[in-house]
Amino acid sequence: MIGSIVALVLAGPVVDAPVEGAPPIRVEAERCPAIDAAKVQRLLALELVAVTQEIREGPALRVELACPAATLTIEVSDPMTGKQLARDVPMPAPDEARERVIALAIAQLFAASWLELLLPSPPEPEVPAPTPARGTSPKAVAAARDVAETRSRRVERRLELAVGGSGRAHSLEASPWGIGAGEIEVRGWFGQIAVLGRLSAQGGLARRELGEVRAVAVLAGLGVGFRVPASGRWRLGGAVVISAGWARLRGVSDDPGVPTAVARSATGGLGFGIGPRLVLGRTALELDAELGGMLRPPEGLVAGERPVTLGGLWAGGTFRVAVDLRRRRRGA
Repeated sequence: MIGSIVALVLAGPVVDAPVEGAPPIRVEAERCPAIDAAKVQRLLALELVAVTQEIREGPALRVELACPAATLTIEVSDPMTGKQLARDVPMPAPDEARERVIALAIAQLFAASWLELLLPSPPEPEVPAPTPARGTSPKAVAAARDVAETRSRRVERRLELAVGGSGRAHSLEASPWGIGAGEIEVRGWFGQIAVLGRLSAQGGLARRELGEVRAVAVLAGLGVGFRVPASGRWRLGGAVVISAGWARLRGVSDDPGVPTAVARSATGGLGFGIGPRLVLGRTALELDAELGGMLRPPEGLVAGERPVTLGGLWAGGTFRVAVDLRRRRRGA
């Protein structure tokens, strides 16, 4: 067959006569009225007879010619394979050899792309794609699919503000005593995980025989929280927070003759809490059991009494109200 294709390019003059066994070819030139389509068809049959008789049988090849401006457009269609080829060439000069030049151009296009022309069409998918409901725009279906896929991959992001109050017992390992605390949290949620910042203020009063010791501490911390599952009214949540700040102890004596003092120092702490969450729309009610420790706190020494300190281990419980700060969508 390769030798036959080469022979096409080197073919010499042909005669304008029918050829026995010529392949079925139909040339149409309705958009080129100056071209003799029948003559082109006969000459093309001569050029292709050596190739097509060896490797092709079936319905007629269709060749359509168009003449936009000074260009000749050749379109070859093979109904047997459903393949199409096209090429634009300069329009040949209007003389007696014009049809032969056109036939040669078609033959060269056909021969050079024969294998491509006969490649089978790609197989149909085993499972056909779902058909959209009648009357639905394909663009609307594609847009809806893109939105659904994007939302399924995208992690939900939101901002939350929480305010809470707690009661704690400090210095559990030495001399336990109770304090109260208030806190504000700002949380950035990424799905079910949150990065949070916490500002807390703690204060307590320890009574002793000679007077009392008042304690105040202010701490700022960073932490990581969670809330599972992703939906539902009742959930489980918690957080781990590392904080640093400042603390002060001040003694107040009931006896003017007893000296008192004030102690201040930097301090830090680590706390962990976990508990249930009740989610009501954009508001969540949280109740946590907490455990932690405080480092480098000031210590109040009372003569003949137990010392007072915010340091050491502590345990307690915290109730919070958290509000989702996302804007409501119109119409929601």
